[in-house]
Amino acid sequence: MRGFKDSKVWIVALLLVLALVAAACGGDDPDSNESSGSDDNGDVQETVSLTMAMSTCSPYYYGYHVAEALGFFEEEGIDLKQECTSGSSEVASILAAGTVDLGAAGFSAMLPAMSQSNNVNPFFVHTYGEPYDVLVLADSGISEIADLEGETLGVSDLAGGEMPLVRALISNAGLVPEEDVQFLEVSENPGTVQVAFERGDIAAYSSGVSTTAIFPATGIDTVSILPEFVGDLAAGGLMASEEWKDDLDVLARVGRAAAKGHLIAFANPDAAVCVMKEVIPAEFEDEEAGRASLDGSLLATTAPQNDDGTYDFGRGVADVDQWVEYINIYFEAGVLEEAFDPAPFLVDVKDEINDFDQQAIIDQANELPTDC
Repeated sequence: MRGFKDSKVWIVALLLVLALVAAACGGDDPDSNESSGSDDNGDVQETVSLTMAMSTCSPYYYGYHVAEALGFFEEEGIDLKQECTSGSSEVASILAAGTVDLGAAGFSAMLPAMSQSNNVNPFFVHTYGEPYDVLVLADSGISEIADLEGETLGVSDLAGGEMPLVRALISNAGLVPEEDVQFLEVSENPGTVQVAFERGDIAAYSSGVSTTAIFPATGIDTVSILPEFVGDLAAGGLMASEEWKDDLDVLARVGRAAAKGHLIAFANPDAAVCVMKEVIPAEFEDEEAGRASLDGSLLATTAPQNDDGTYDFGRGVADVDQWVEYINIYFEAGVLEEAFDPAPFLVDVKDEINDFDQQAIIDQANELPTDC
């Protein structure tokens, strides 16, 4: 009997080995660029590789940094390569050219590209309210955009996402950009901006809120002259190329992973800082400035809440009336050559993006380390 039992064990072991070899061979398709993973429900889904251009790698995009570091994209079956650029206008250019799959940028910089290309299709909002600010020294006596007549406005980059906005604001104030108000590229460095103010090179400065939020910590005493009417618009987010526009499942998975990353920071900003110190350490070499950048970013990017207290990620992305208002501001200011119908470009996967257990993510956030 012992010999029979030994034979059964040997046969079972052999069958197991053969099964493992067959599974390994079956999954090794040299012509395939896709693999599989499981979603929150355990359902198998294909892993999709995507490239996303980002207007900055600063803490402003904390949601994407955190989502990548904590594996949320991987859980959704998304292999995401994030590429940093010099600003939203560059994102608009390369997304419109079809050289990347996704773009993360301010919508104001994307409008000209949307009007001329099918490759710019918004599907997720991460900024609620304008992501750029216009600042003057607190004792300058300047209180509104119209007061900048005859002055120079400093910007972080002449190709930055703030440029379409400031051009529109200046035009809406009855002034002519580059005639009544000159532009000067200053950089995002707070010390450089401070020197430009002190020397009188600039009377005002515009950049992203993640940059301007650092100024108080570095001793620059400024106030905002950004008009209130731009603060209520869905002003920044993710856009898909034409190739991916109709793949609603993939876009929802990208947006859902991003929403989870954002929620981690909403619930526990200190934990988000610790995560980002590992992902983008250069941004936290000056920890006070890095934290100030995140705090300023959270002011512009915290999603609106529903009546039950949950966050409504992506609200406004498919609101045609809001987009028309946004487009008209830039058209009337001469930034856009013509107004256009935004409806064909908008992708509505908001409900699918919000289809996850927010409390579970909040609980995960509260368990993350904060001593870093």
